Amino acid sequence: MKRYRVDEMLPAAGPTPTAAVPSDDDEIQITCRTRSALQAVPDIISQADRLLLIDGQTLELNFTLNQNHRFIPGDAPRTCEASIDDITWLPSRSENLFAVEFPFKGELAQQNKLRARVKFERLGQKIVFAFRLKYREGPTTPRAARKVVLLATILPPDREVTVTRG
Repeated sequence: MKRYRVDEMLPAAGPTPTAAVPSDDDEIQITCRTRSALQAVPDIISQADRLLLIDGQTLELNFTLNQNHRFIPGDAPRTCEASIDDITWLPSRSENLFAVEFPFKGELAQQNKLRARVKFERLGQKIVFAFRLKYREGPTTPRAARKVVLLATILPPDREVTVTRG
């Protein structure tokens, strides 16, 4: 029976190879819009309203953006002309959803509001709505171009919405 020294059994020293994780950030190469360091609530989203049930498969989520920030969909801040403000559903990070739309995005943004209508698959189960918000952060002018991934989680049976960073 052959005996092995401990150093013969261990892998060689050096960096551990890691699998490349695909990013869901389509603007990862744009450096002028950076990730926000703020907390989800109350720093970015000041309020998440109680859910509205539109029909048997559709919920409406309404959020209020903190008053220090601005969201102007389709418009690029002058500090980052390569990236427009937007809100985007992230299906790969969401659970129990099959469709999302953002009605009245421009009109609601003027009131610092965000709205999402989500279609869920299974009633009575946890729903996670993941989205990326690209907005302008801070009370100073010009506001900094920022982005953040937020998770809105709804647990049955109450319809309270909990918002966290993703």
